[in-house]
Amino acid sequence: MILPMRYEFRWIDWNMSDSTRMKPKPTKPLDPLLPPPYNAWTADEMNRVVAKYDAEFSAEGGRLLNAAERRLHRRAAARGRPQVGAGAEKVRISVERGLLTKADAFAKKRKTSRSQLIAEALRLIMSKAS
Repeated sequence: MILPMRYEFRWIDWNMSDSTRMKPKPTKPLDPLLPPPYNAWTADEMNRVVAKYDAEFSAEGGRLLNAAERRLHRRAAARGRPQVGAGAEKVRISVERGLLTKADAFAKKRKTSRSQLIAEALRLIMSKAS
């Protein structure tokens, strides 16, 4: 036996004007600690924006690099400091602590490194000697 569905109506349900009907709650920002503009976005907005990054990666749309692009890629993939002159050699030397502290302060004031300062000093001394 199937019982008829029972509907309950309240006075408020059908006697509300459009202006007093419930309005959707404004959603709160996802995380106020995120940098702008992300700190003001809701979860739905964030999902909509980042959906393009959820797609599977496929290399089908790619192409082989030409010679110039291969050179550029090789150069970008090279590790380490770029070679200046004939290259650099690490040298372990002993320097008085007080002199080293003064040299570091002087290099910092000139906005150069300790290595650059020592190299400039060596060049200057060698140029005066010859």
